[in-house]
Amino acid sequence: MVDSEFRTYEYIRRVLGDLGWNTRNPARMGGGGEVYTQGEFRKHDEVLYNGLGSKTPENIVLVPWDGSPVYWIIEAKAKHSQLSTAINEARHYADLVNDYVGKSGPLQDVARFATGIAGSPEHSFYVQTSYWDGKKWKEIAINNYETTGFLSKEQCQYILTANEPEIEHFDDNPDLFLAKANAINKTLHDNEIPVGERAKTIAALLLALAENGSMRIDREPKALIREINGNVEDLLAKHGKEEYANSIMLTPPATEKNHAKYRKALIDTLQHLREMNIRSAINSGDDALGKFYETFLRYANGAKEMGIVLTPRHITKFAVECLGVGPKDRIYDPTCGTGGFLVSAMDLVRKKLALQVKQSTIISRMTDCTELSNATTYMVLP
Repeated sequence: MVDSEFRTYEYIRRVLGDLGWNTRNPARMGGGGEVYTQGEFRKHDEVLYNGLGSKTPENIVLVPWDGSPVYWIIEAKAKHSQLSTAINEARHYADLVNDYVGKSGPLQDVARFATGIAGSPEHSFYVQTSYWDGKKWKEIAINNYETTGFLSKEQCQYILTANEPEIEHFDDNPDLFLAKANAINKTLHDNEIPVGERAKTIAALLLALAENGSMRIDREPKALIREINGNVEDLLAKHGKEEYANSIMLTPPATEKNHAKYRKALIDTLQHLREMNIRSAINSGDDALGKFYETFLRYANGAKEMGIVLTPRHITKFAVECLGVGPKDRIYDPTCGTGGFLVSAMDLVRKKLALQVKQSTIISRMTDCTELSNATTYMVLP
């Protein structure tokens, strides 16, 4: 059967591996494995065997936690429209495991993560992940945006420590940025996107995802491009930047025979960006999006031919610190490119303002303490 959830196995294994998980079967000799596939847990894990009975989720990840593993249940479906079904089934399987543990005594719930994944390699995958805090299931979010990719081991452990599904800061991991930049460049190159079109292509997809993180993936290339361009137009209109639309809009190749490759380039690039939880990066306060875009441009095939010369971030930071940029200053950068100097100036001003607020709060508290001390002294004097 073409549209089968079995086709997600390779994708899940690859993404988890990229995030640092050991995707081997935990029951294999040598140990170290962290991911069961289908019924591999049978005969090896009593809790899962008794809790799930005949149920077999696509994958179960063992999250190291406090000396014993926490279970992360992953369920897959073949179509985007089945995402809610996939996440609900994953939660149900986790509930079964927790119910079994609960019958054994007053033990803590052990199945805490549930992920639904829906789609296919041809149409990309949608991913949704929930966390069980002991009372109810909550959607996991990074920087106030629901995750669209899988979680790293560190992110899972962060959530378990806080017992909250909200990760406050996007992890702008430079190694991950470089890996994704190279993967996207390879995708664009393999699908014959011209060098001069690659920066614009990435810009359009980033803006489209910022507007709609789960945009419709149409089977017809022209319809997909209209969907992307429509999201770009909507976002620019919201910010009064309509004049930039024509510079960013995507256009299909002139010949029909190249449409399939162009569509694949867009689909695969969207998948890479979703895996990064790029919407969280877009809205991150530390300009994680800018760092990724610079990484992409810096390592893009033909970047020099495109006339791209990027100033390293440590240089822009050094420059604004030397100038002592403050809240009342205006910054002019006539060749701003990705805005490195402007962002460094903004970050410095934001830090200065945060420090002023902190100092003001400390002084206010000291004043309150002095007044309280004087009042207390006054009360004990004869």
